Amino acid sequence: MENRTTFAYRAELLVLGLLPLLFGVFVIPARTPTAELNYPRLALLCVAALFLIVLRALQTPNMQRSDLLPKLAKQPNYILAALAFALSIVISASLSPNSAQSWLGSIEYPVGAIFALLCMVIFWLYASGPTPSRKGAAALIIFISVVTVAEFLGFRPLAPIIERTFHFTNGFPIATVGYRGHLAGILIILALLPLYWFHRRKKDWRFWCLVIIAAVALGCTTNSAAIIALAVAVLIYLVLELTSGTRGLYLFLLPMVITLSMGCVYPLSYINKQLAAFGAVHNASDSKDLANTRSLEIRFLLWEAAANMFKSRPIIGWGTQSYSMHWFDFLSKEKADKTLALEMGYPRNQKIVRVRDVIYFKDSKGGIVARTQSYDSPHNATLDVLYAQGFLGIATLIWFLIACILAAYRYAGIKGLIGLLPFVGYAIYLQAWFATVPVMGLAIILLGFVLAELRRSHLAPIPQHALRQVPNGHAVTPISTPTGSIHITPSEK
Repeated sequence: MENRTTFAYRAELLVLGLLPLLFGVFVIPARTPTAELNYPRLALLCVAALFLIVLRALQTPNMQRSDLLPKLAKQPNYILAALAFALSIVISASLSPNSAQSWLGSIEYPVGAIFALLCMVIFWLYASGPTPSRKGAAALIIFISVVTVAEFLGFRPLAPIIERTFHFTNGFPIATVGYRGHLAGILIILALLPLYWFHRRKKDWRFWCLVIIAAVALGCTTNSAAIIALAVAVLIYLVLELTSGTRGLYLFLLPMVITLSMGCVYPLSYINKQLAAFGAVHNASDSKDLANTRSLEIRFLLWEAAANMFKSRPIIGWGTQSYSMHWFDFLSKEKADKTLALEMGYPRNQKIVRVRDVIYFKDSKGGIVARTQSYDSPHNATLDVLYAQGFLGIATLIWFLIACILAAYRYAGIKGLIGLLPFVGYAIYLQAWFATVPVMGLAIILLGFVLAELRRSHLAPIPQHALRQVPNGHAVTPISTPTGSIHITPSEK
């Protein structure tokens, strides 16, 4: 029995440590949220969740059904809040006018209630489990960053493997030169994680390497929402460090290094153009014009539609993934027409006829052309929750966020708050973006990872060198257990 428990514990540590790397690798060959690898990602999460549940059960062979509720009541508040948020998703999806799509999501964008519930299960397994190795997550930072920069330069390091294994309807490769949203979101988290990992160890060369390479890769995405989110997160970090009494050149050096690293996008773009001119690469990097405000204008219109949807069903919302089927009914005809015209880049004087989310217009030869633009999200995660789950969803989400912040501070003080910064940065980014399978799945894994570390550090026994002697002169005996170690005196044996 003891051997089986030990084996299950070690196997769980291995799975928890490898899952961030295995899941994160799938982020690379993803051009759009409709990418073919979304379903392998979902399958990987399902298999990992089932495997971890089995391993967890093997470690508690004598547990009875009657023990379930008392054990659940002892869970940290953020786990209970996550379960409450999951319940709000179930209620909204079940009572949605578009229940099937709310549960499954669309074929091209499968971020429905089932995916959200799966994320909650994964979060619970990580947040309540043992602390795995960080090596998988650190390897992911290096892997994604190096491939992103290589793609931006025009090289295709993964093409022989990916194109031999998968058949894509969307052309690969695309890490940065195509769709940037997945990479920008995950690189915010990866660029900020070392601030927590190397807290009070900023002279470690590994810290600077991880921060620089992730910041360079993030700069290559030329995503304005991501740049703003990273800047705000770094500012919060500096305030936290100053509050804790940290002083010195480091506080000036860190933002300067991050800024210069992200600025490498300009010389890298020049190098790419030169390589393309000499025929060394066949792909010119595609950089977004950060001064272009057209996308922001579109977002304002999409936000207005989501707010109007919330007003019409304020308690339980419309259900996840209902936005694409209703947004055009909650804007005036003029604003809905304008939204699609801006999205498709038509001049303001272009004559169009819109039916729901389809535009009809005449081409240069006088023929009628139809184009469809489907919006699965209002490009704002807060409004996503409001229109989809109403007050019930936003209340449980706020409970979850507050519970995470309070628990992190209780576990480790300022260091605990710094541990949440990667996810604060991602949350800021989501105010102008939307949740996707690749990034949200990985964000949930890493958030549970960090909270588990903070909780374990809070519950860990006092180091043995500080326990050489206890009152009455009793020696301390360390005893190993599957979940750590405890120290007892001879009188307690």
